[in-house]
Amino acid sequence: MISLRAYTDKAVGIYGAGSAGLSAHAAFAAAGAHPFFWDENEQVRERVSAAGIKCTPPKDWPWEELAVIVPGFSTRSGFVRATRILGLAAEHKVPVKSDVDLFAEAMAARPEAERPRVVGVTGTHGKSVTAALITHVLNASGHDAWLGGTAGDSVLNLPEGGATTTYVLEILPQTLAFTRQLRCDAGVLLNLTALDVRYFKTPDKAVRAATRIFRNQRDDDAMVIGVDDALSQKICTAITASFNTGDNIIAVSGEATLGLGVFSLDGRVFDARSDKTASLGTITRAPGIFGSHFNQAAAAAYAVCLHLGLTAPLITRAVTSWPGLPGRLFCMGDHEETVFFDDGASSWLLSTIAALNAGEDIIWIGGGEHRQRDYARLREAGDGVLKAFLYGEAAQPIAKATARTFDSVICASPEEAIRAAVKEAKRLAEEEDIAMPMVLFSPGCPGTGQGANQALFTRIVQSLIESDAA
Repeated sequence: MISLRAYTDKAVGIYGAGSAGLSAHAAFAAAGAHPFFWDENEQVRERVSAAGIKCTPPKDWPWEELAVIVPGFSTRSGFVRATRILGLAAEHKVPVKSDVDLFAEAMAARPEAERPRVVGVTGTHGKSVTAALITHVLNASGHDAWLGGTAGDSVLNLPEGGATTTYVLEILPQTLAFTRQLRCDAGVLLNLTALDVRYFKTPDKAVRAATRIFRNQRDDDAMVIGVDDALSQKICTAITASFNTGDNIIAVSGEATLGLGVFSLDGRVFDARSDKTASLGTITRAPGIFGSHFNQAAAAAYAVCLHLGLTAPLITRAVTSWPGLPGRLFCMGDHEETVFFDDGASSWLLSTIAALNAGEDIIWIGGGEHRQRDYARLREAGDGVLKAFLYGEAAQPIAKATARTFDSVICASPEEAIRAAVKEAKRLAEEEDIAMPMVLFSPGCPGTGQGANQALFTRIVQSLIESDAA
């Protein structure tokens, strides 16, 4: 656990029972602080109270004594709820700091010779894969690396490290809005789309929050910026124009050849940071890099690890040993001539389209809440889909939009869709002589129950795979 000894004997407020809030409470308590905790959800309060955490409404907090307030959210929607405390904090002139800011404060208090390295990864999409891949490459290459933030453990739960430690943090742009002291040896901004921008009042405020990943950096620290979306291209251009030297500003792409930067195309990663473009390695055999939408993550991981001093062959060897990340087009294994992929973390159509384009002979399981309007884009991935099993509010609109592209079955529940898809894959393998059909769980839609649906899919598939080993 990260020590927050600067808050010993001080009163602190924590607003929200996300993982960030709970870890902040534990860290404050361990440091001898006096935390005051609250969450607006009554059921959440009952749960944390049962765990021994006293809940006190903000109106009863000792505002004149509070040293800091921590927004305890760990999701984008939690950010909206967290803003409710800002008015009270401003009224009483109490600083508001994210858990990442508390982490950064603890790092800054150390002598420079004892300071761990920090890699920060932010953006709308691809953060988890990029952060997990960087962590794997570092550990596989003999380094002491820890993954934290919205991926891995909460940042304050990470073990205390020293000068040989590297912390890799996945950070929401919303969290960065409450973060001022973080210094990243390598900061990564992958992309910034409407999914994040809409949580801020203006696009400019979203950009200011996201680019805080580069705040406090020194001349020898790296800025790694994805350039595969229009807004991030503008950010990269603006940042490059603001500095006298662009040596440590590294553009990365998974879609295009770059004249300056690192890019990944067709299973190969290239370095164009100097006058000549050189091949860094081939990753076609990497089991965790499956699908073109992982290209940018691979390019960013190479850029970061090169900056941290690893050689290209060492990075490539580590990347090709990475098994992937559950929920992100993760190969779970096979059963009775059928292979199963878990893409359960996909809650937007573009990610699911990329997953569908990554394979062939696909039995797709998808659906969720009806909050998107561009289902027709799924036709782009129609060639590889043999049949779709759909659930939730979005099932009917998806089926209607793709009726001429592939056949769909509308199911009453996610479990019915999963079991029907498994049954259909078995039939195709046995009766239609289709070699290794691919059952893909990739919702493509948001939904509060998608985490439970993913867990259900993994349980069903694991039981099938384990039955083979019995």
